[in-house]
Amino acid sequence: MSVSAKILKGHEVGRIQGRPRAVVVGKGVDGASQAIELLEAGCDACLVNPIQDAQLQDSSPSVWRPSFVSDSNPDVLRQIFKSSFQRLLTLNASAFDAGIQLIHGYEFHSSFPAIPLWSDAVFGFRRAHPAEVKLLCPHAKHGFVYTTVLIDQFKYNAFLHDHLKALGGTEELLDVATLSDAAMIHVQNRDTLTTSHRADFIVDCYGLSPSDPPAAQPKKVEILKVFPSKACDSRFFLLDFTHESRPVYLLPAPAPDSDKYRPVDRTDPAHAQLLRRYAAAMPWLPAARVALAEVQEPARLEQSV
Repeated sequence: MSVSAKILKGHEVGRIQGRPRAVVVGKGVDGASQAIELLEAGCDACLVNPIQDAQLQDSSPSVWRPSFVSDSNPDVLRQIFKSSFQRLLTLNASAFDAGIQLIHGYEFHSSFPAIPLWSDAVFGFRRAHPAEVKLLCPHAKHGFVYTTVLIDQFKYNAFLHDHLKALGGTEELLDVATLSDAAMIHVQNRDTLTTSHRADFIVDCYGLSPSDPPAAQPKKVEILKVFPSKACDSRFFLLDFTHESRPVYLLPAPAPDSDKYRPVDRTDPAHAQLLRRYAAAMPWLPAARVALAEVQEPARLEQSV
């Protein structure tokens, strides 16, 4: 999950008359969460999913571990992380259909990493003991241990979109490549159900280009995700960041029902390396299912007035 938004306010988009109107551009959990927060704050909101990425969305389970840009305000980010995690904990206790549960686990690195800004939002955060590193990820140098939440993104997305509609928000699947495209979208008034007004501001959770034609597309990152073929007793996760260009996520939730996920193949060099590295720590690994999941790096956090 990422913390990323570009906000255009006031005269650059429209003129606020009555209830503020917002267009939120972003797919999946990020976009829906931003739209819901605006609706709960009293805005009218339209969530726009870029049609060009509709088929790339990764709906597999994932752990809550925020990503963010390094030059954002640290104090603001800490507050965002704490409030986001507390909200997920509340949903874990009260909304059984949201697909959220607590999970304990490890992440490992090839160098000595700084303590992340979100460390005091999760439970029991500490550095991994050298014996833990040697046992669970021997090719790593250092690691962290903590308890966070495991999010079933398919269930959580459905929960968020139902909540968005219940609050009076709308959702569109559109070809949106630039901020100019987003500025042309009309927002429905939740009282009159009319859509005659453009947005007063745009929240960009996608990384739109300000230019037309678009500049370079948002950078994508490939993550090797590994899941048990069925429910298992192992309840801890393992995140391996020793190769930053392709991190490995081993998550104990059952594999999603998707053609992208195929059984571990011992004749595949990449799969054979998985078994050599992690089979001792993850007994379910020989029967696991594996896929490369493409995710988008967070956009730069900006505000333009």
